[in-house]
Amino acid sequence: MADDEIVTAAVLAVWLNLTSRRIQQLAAEGVIEKAGRGRYPLRDSVARYTGWLKRQLEDRNLGHPDDDARKESARYNAARADLAELELKQKLGQLAPTEDIELALSALLSGIRAQILAVPAETAQELAEAVEAAECHGIVEDAIHRALEEIAKVRIREVAPPRKATARSQAAQRAASESA
Repeated sequence: MADDEIVTAAVLAVWLNLTSRRIQQLAAEGVIEKAGRGRYPLRDSVARYTGWLKRQLEDRNLGHPDDDARKESARYNAARADLAELELKQKLGQLAPTEDIELALSALLSGIRAQILAVPAETAQELAEAVEAAECHGIVEDAIHRALEEIAKVRIREVAPPRKATARSQAAQRAASESA
């Protein structure tokens, strides 16, 4: 056997567990070299192919240098898309600033507190006149139900009217309209 036996694409394909067509593709890509039309040096082709596989594996495991740039670009583009979606939701009234939500919830909770604290004042006289425990229970229960019904009627939009735009929200609105 010579230093490097010259074989056909079919024989090399058997050695590399590939198809003849894939051998031709690898030659076209410069992974392996031809020794002539449809002929390949066996030892050199095996060495080149295994070296190519090793580099492919290393690139996949270590990450190609261009991968970091691609990932960073993808992250940036995703962040820009998320920001645009949030700005659209805010313009459509589907998104409220945190400060507005805090004000509305604070007002709502204050109303709930006031309704609950009013129960003793509303029931004191009736309870003083009540004789039976069941009657007292009914008085307190009715007062609590009335308070809960009043609380249930409250809508957040009614509790906290829209506040004046802050300098920060005005700047955000200007930036959004300029980017649109």
